[in-house]
Amino acid sequence: MMNAAVFKRTSLAMMMALALAACGGGGGGGGTTPPVTPTNYEVTINSSNANTTADSGKTCHQGATTEACGLRMYQVMVEAFVNGDDTINYGVGYGPSDHKGDLQGIINSLDYIKSTGVNAIWLTPVFDSCKSTVSDKQLAATGYFTCDYFNVDPNFGTNQKLKDLVDAAHAKGLYVILDGVFGHAITSNLPAAPVSGVKPVMVAAGTGYTVDYTKANSITFFTEVATHYIKNYGIDGWRLDQSYQVPVAVWNTIRTAVEDAAAARATAGEQWGTLGYMVAEDWAGQDQIVSDTYGDSSLPGLKSAFDFPLHYGLVQAVGAESNGSTGSPTSLYANWNNGVLDAGVYPTFAMPNLFIGNHDIPRFGDVLQRAKLGDVRDDAYCLRHKAAVSLMAA
Repeated sequence: MMNAAVFKRTSLAMMMALALAACGGGGGGGGTTPPVTPTNYEVTINSSNANTTADSGKTCHQGATTEACGLRMYQVMVEAFVNGDDTINYGVGYGPSDHKGDLQGIINSLDYIKSTGVNAIWLTPVFDSCKSTVSDKQLAATGYFTCDYFNVDPNFGTNQKLKDLVDAAHAKGLYVILDGVFGHAITSNLPAAPVSGVKPVMVAAGTGYTVDYTKANSITFFTEVATHYIKNYGIDGWRLDQSYQVPVAVWNTIRTAVEDAAAARATAGEQWGTLGYMVAEDWAGQDQIVSDTYGDSSLPGLKSAFDFPLHYGLVQAVGAESNGSTGSPTSLYANWNNGVLDAGVYPTFAMPNLFIGNHDIPRFGDVLQRAKLGDVRDDAYCLRHKAAVSLMAA
C-alpha cells in the first residue's frame, strides 16, 4: 500500500513511460535451462494533457509530513505468516496456511521484509481473541473480533514480545502500524482500560457486539486504547478496520489524542512513535468515505483512508478485478482522481492510500490467472505486476 500523491486533475495522468523487464523463462528444475536475455517493454499511458506538470503544493495532503506521505506498507497476516515459536500456534484459520504465525516469526523475517523496499509493516490485529472460549476458532485467528484490547493474543506471543518486535523493526528503519478494530468486539464485557478504569458500552449485533459511541465511556476507552500503544510501545500508527462504525466526531477526538501522544514523544526526543499516522478502511465509494470517515474541514475525522475507488481503477487498467472486470489506462485517467481537489469530493486534507490488494481481496496474480491475462510462467504475469507497482509508486 502506498499513500497516493494527490495532484491537480489536469496533471494526474502525466505521460509515464515504464521500462519493464520481462520475467524471463519458465520453471523446470534441472539447472540446464539457458539464461534468458531480459526484454525491455515500454508501457506508455497518454492523455490529452500528458505534458502538464504536477503542482507540488497539492501532493499528499495539506500539512502532511514527508514521512506520512512516503509510507510503503507491507501487510502481515500474523497467524498466516511465519512460525517463530512452535508452542503457541493457532493451527486453524482461513486459507491454505498452516496457521502457525506469531510475533517471533515476524521478528525473524524483518530482514526479508526490509529487502522488499517497504518502510513500514502493518500487522493484522494482535490483541487477544479468546480462542479458548469462543466457538469460531477461525474467526478468532483473524484477530478482528477482540476480547481484550490491552493484551496480546497468547497464540501470537506476549506484550513484551510485541514491544520486542516494535523495537526490532525500528532498529531496521521500519515503521510499525497496528490494526485497530474500534467498532466491534467479540464480547460485551471487555476488560477495563488500565488508566481511566472505564469499559465501553456494547450492543449485541449479529456476530459479536458493536460499540455504542453515544456513551462517553466508549469514547474514553478507545481513545486510551489508541494512545496506549503510542505511549507504551512506540508504534507509529493505526489502520482502522470498518471505520464507518465510529462517528466522524469520535474519530476527531481519537485522532487528535494520537497526534498529541506522538508529538509528545517527539518533544521528549524519541526517534520513533512520533508519526501518529491513522488510515481508515471504509470499503465504499468516494461520497461514503467522505461522510463516514474524512468529514470536512470544520470537523475532520481521519485524514487518510484506503482509496477503494482508485484501487479498482488501477487493477482494472493493468489487470482485472476478482469478478473479471477490466478497464483501460484511458478510463483510469478519466476516473481515478474524481474524488480529490478540483472535483471537490474529498476534502483537501485527505491523503488517500493506494493499494493493489489486501487480506479481503484475492491476490493480484490470482485474478490475472482467473481472467486469463497471464499465468505465473508468462511474461504478461510479471509485466502486469510491474505496471501496477509502477503506477502506484508514481
